[in-house]
This record gives sequence, structure tokens and C-alpha cells, in this order.
Amino acid sequence: LEMCENQKFEGIEDFMHTLLMIVECLSSIRKALLDAHEPILQHLLPWLLNNLNNYSTNFWFLSLKIFADITTQYLSDEAIYDVIGSNNFSKGLNKLILKQLFPKYGVILSDSDPVPLFGLKLLSIIIEKNPAFITILKNLNLISDITNYFSVGHARLNWYTIKIIKHLVESKTLSIEDLQALEVPKRANEIILNMLESK
Repeated sequence: LEMCENQKFEGIEDFMHTLLMIVECLSSIRKALLDAHEPILQHLLPWLLNNLNNYSTNFWFLSLKIFADITTQYLSDEAIYDVIGSNNFSKGLNKLILKQLFPKYGVILSDSDPVPLFGLKLLSIIIEKNPAFITILKNLNLISDITNYFSVGHARLNWYTIKIIKHLVESKTLSIEDLQALEVPKRANEIILNMLESK
């Protein structure tokens, strides 16, 4: 993938897409991911993030999907990842999420479907496994965008949005005043009433 990045030839986009399809197959082989977790963290995951905007929408979506599939498995494996970052792999993954993934979230969430869905899915898992990232989201002003999705009839209101709101409330990173300012209680009440009326 890195060698092809700077090459220009007819059909490069189709060729790169085929390579990504092979990587996608790799992302479903858990043993391979665990055995090669260090080189994947050092080379593949940063490449997927760094080149999200360089190709077509399909390439962008597939890159994000692969990143999400791999990262989700790493975050969920206590043998290689721990929240406090007591090993080099955990520190590296936390840094990658913080420095390279989160700054792209504004673009991810504003893109056309289904990119935002995978972005929300990944974000719900990240803050579930490591609630410390909620403070970073707050500093990046992403929490207000996400709470806006938590509204009756909003196109981004889905299971992952609800999980994110749940983690935000449970983490206690946000004060009661913060939640009220974001209208989380009001929005939750409206969603529940809408569900009851729809029965």
C-alpha cells in the first residue's frame, strides 16, 4: 500500500481498492491481527488514517471500516490493550486515536452515509473501553455535535448514538449542568415520548 501511494498509472484506484479488500479479509482473521499487532499499529493503521481523503468515497469508506474493525478487536482484547497504557502497544494505540483519528472526526461525521454510521460505531466502542477519551472529545467540541444527533427524527439517531450518550452520562466527565446545557435530559424525554406514541 505504501509503495503504491506515490505511483501514478492507469487503474491505480481499482488496484488500491483490491489491495484494501485483501486487508479487509485480514481484519477478520483474529489470530493474524493479534500475532502482528505491533507492525499493524505502526504501519497499517496510520496509513489508513493518513490517506482517508486521497481517493474515492468507496476507498474512504473501506479504509474507515477496516480501521474500525481492527481497532475494535484490539480495544476489546485485554491481553494486549489496557486503559491506563501500561505497555507500548496501548500507549501507541491511544496516541494514534488521539492525534490522528479524533482530529478527523468532524469530517467523518459530516460525510455521506454510511461513513458517519461507522464513525459513531467506532466512537461508541472507544469511549466504552476507555472513558478517558471523553475529556478529549469535550476539548475538541465534538460532544455538542453528537448530542445534537440525540434528537427525535435526526438522521444520525441510531443505536450507536444512544450508546455514546449513555457512556457520556455514566462517565461523570460531564457535570449535571453540562448535560442540561446540552439538553440531554430534555432530548431523552422527547425520544421516549415519541417511542411511546409510536406504539
